[in-house]
Amino acid sequence: MTESITPDNHSDTSAATVAGLMALLRADRRAKRWAEAEQHATALLESEPDNAHGLLWLAEAHEKQGHIDLAIAWYERALELDARRPEPVPRSVFQRLAILYSRAGRYDGSQRVCQRYTERYPESSDAWNRLSRAAGKAGDAVLCLTARNQADAIRAEREYQEERMRARGTRLLELYEARLAELGLGADETGEREAQPAATGVSGGDLEASSNAPTAAPHDDAWLAREQALMDAIQQLLREEGDERAERF
Repeated sequence: MTESITPDNHSDTSAATVAGLMALLRADRRAKRWAEAEQHATALLESEPDNAHGLLWLAEAHEKQGHIDLAIAWYERALELDARRPEPVPRSVFQRLAILYSRAGRYDGSQRVCQRYTERYPESSDAWNRLSRAAGKAGDAVLCLTARNQADAIRAEREYQEERMRARGTRLLELYEARLAELGLGADETGEREAQPAATGVSGGDLEASSNAPTAAPHDDAWLAREQALMDAIQQLLREEGDERAERF
């Protein structure tokens, strides 16, 4: 007797089909088999029409084969999907579509796509740089300058935060070493690996959690003293940062 396909079975089959086609598409892209990628992406979209990667990869397959009008059409389909859902589609949809419009001399289209890119990824300096270039080609000097200034501001803020994290790590290490010196501990007084405070890229909340976290299983007294020295250094750094914020505001 032939087993009937229940809704759950059909769902499982569809999920397996989508997963299999995604795997084939990834292999096609790695091997640059663009005709096969086109076929597999088409099949994927037949099973799951709103698959963002399927739309992107079908557009890419057409682009790589020189089917520029089809590539633009499928990238635009991906943008339509982007407008219908809360999470944005991959950045490359905006990037590739803007480039294709620009190459075709359709600068208004490129500007429109880049504008949408900045709306979906407002913290991306790449998005604002692309909008600046597209607006310049479209003849919108005001938007060109505004977007470039925004890109510069985002880049400057990122560089500031990176430098602040480096300075934070340096300061924590200074506090830690000073606390060790107060306790009369040196780097070679124990066989245990020196505890290194890794504060670069650590947020204030993470530091507070670290300062309240239980220590590892007991070791010798020198090891425990070093652990406590690190906790003391973190607490001191948090106090200094709190004082700094209070002075600013």
